[in-house]
Amino acid sequence: MQTGKARSVEVVEDEPGMLLGGLILATLLAPPLYNVLRHIIDRSAPTEYGPVFGGLYIIFLGSIFLASYYFSHKSFLFRAFCWLCEHGSFPSTRKMAFFYAGLCYVMGSMSIINS
Repeated sequence: MQTGKARSVEVVEDEPGMLLGGLILATLLAPPLYNVLRHIIDRSAPTEYGPVFGGLYIIFLGSIFLASYYFSHKSFLFRAFCWLCEHGSFPSTRKMAFFYAGLCYVMGSMSIINS
């Protein structure tokens, strides 16, 4: 039984986070666009580091899921990833971000290890 002090709840307001979200979104979109444009320009340019960079990309995506759980108030992009966890999965909860982050970490690691 607790007596005495009541806990104060701090309300955190959402920030637009346009710069942070824009930088992360540009980082997410740059590798696929580069790959498509490189294939269009020079069809004979195979790369032997594709699985390594693909694995790092998937690990980065998992890190965004993890950051969206803790810092959803910082950027529109983190709120979008939280929305995906809450509305696009079953069970519908923010804690699915941990599952998606773990899944991305395992898949990205396997891609790097198998290359």
